[in-house]
Amino acid sequence: MSTKQISQLSNGNPENHTTLKPDALANKITIAHKEHLKVQREHYEWLNKARKGQVKSRRMLALLARIESMILDRDARIASLMARVEAHEAQIRWHDEAVSSDEIAHQSHLDAVHIRYRTEHAAVHEIFSHFEEDEEQFNAQIEDVVQALLRSL
Repeated sequence: MSTKQISQLSNGNPENHTTLKPDALANKITIAHKEHLKVQREHYEWLNKARKGQVKSRRMLALLARIESMILDRDARIASLMARVEAHEAQIRWHDEAVSSDEIAHQSHLDAVHIRYRTEHAAVHEIFSHFEEDEEQFNAQIEDVVQALLRSL
């Protein structure tokens, strides 16, 4: 034991030997050491729980970002489809107005316009049929991500 430790235990008085029991000092050191280990274990447990919580939060954020991306992609496809259908609708209105106002004087010109209209209608119909199939796939993908979110809770 160092003289500094002895001096501290005897309240600075080297003549005060009543508090200098080596067994008591060793016992105090052992108790303090055990308390420090207990506190360190507790800190380790807290950090471990916090890290697990952080991993869980980040996993959930990644899944939510995936859902957001899927929804934004779907929204863009819907907007594109709507623009295509609206353009086709405008073409139909123009065709109806042209036929009723006799702007199209030649039958061959009328036939060409009608062919373009039917071709565009078939293309829009094809796109929409794929959209309905994509809708089912989208719903299944969203369900998968939601299930993954629920599992992470």
